[in-house]
Amino acid sequence: MAVPLYGWVQGDSVVVVVLAREDQTVRELVEGLCQAVSVRVSVAAQGVALLRGKRLDPDTSVRAAGIEPLDRIDVLFE
Repeated sequence: MAVPLYGWVQGDSVVVVVLAREDQTVRELVEGLCQAVSVRVSVAAQGVALLRGKRLDPDTSVRAAGIEPLDRIDVLFE
């Protein structure tokens, strides 16, 4: 099932809306968010996903991470 999410990527000035699959990994979600903002943001490093201020394990699924519809995922670069 598709989960609609808000996503913000460090360096961008807007929040984007994306659809994530429940079975995709957080790493794949971060890659999708980075691709969605690539027209405005130059991504040169691996992004770290935060949900409600907590860092998410990149290898866990969207479902297992507890990501729910309309949650906001922030992507920061180390």
